[in-house]
Amino acid sequence: MNQKIKENILESLSAVLPITGIVLLISILLVPVELSTMALFLTGAVMLVVGMGFFQLGAQMSMTPLGEGIGVQISKTRVISLILLLGFSMGVIITVSEPDLQVLAEQVPSIPNNVLVLTVAVGVGLFLALAIFRILFQVNLSTLLIFSYIMLRRNMKWNIPT
Repeated sequence: MNQKIKENILESLSAVLPITGIVLLISILLVPVELSTMALFLTGAVMLVVGMGFFQLGAQMSMTPLGEGIGVQISKTRVISLILLLGFSMGVIITVSEPDLQVLAEQVPSIPNNVLVLTVAVGVGLFLALAIFRILFQVNLSTLLIFSYIMLRRNMKWNIPT
């Protein structure tokens, strides 16, 4: 367990260290900051690294086995339509509950919030179902992209020079 904690903290450190270094360089070279503010920033950075490490460890210990178990049970059903429907549903539900998407929807005044969120959610759900379809039927990505391009080109109403 100690090894896993060390690995997660080192992984978090590699994610946080570059931005911390950039902020330190800016605060030293361009915008002088008080020493107390710098100490608070560095304390926060250390706490962020440790917190992210423990969060990742908790997710690995609890959520990963749960997700793997659900995935195994779903794949045992061998009812393709059910598997694709569950993938689509999970994509939609997870996307709708994403807080960052809610914030983005607030920032775009020309599109109603629900329309933007649901459009993105349905798109994620469709592509997650498509990804599951690719895995189940071992469809090559390049084949899928060529087919999609041909269908898109065939259904276009405007002429684009090729």
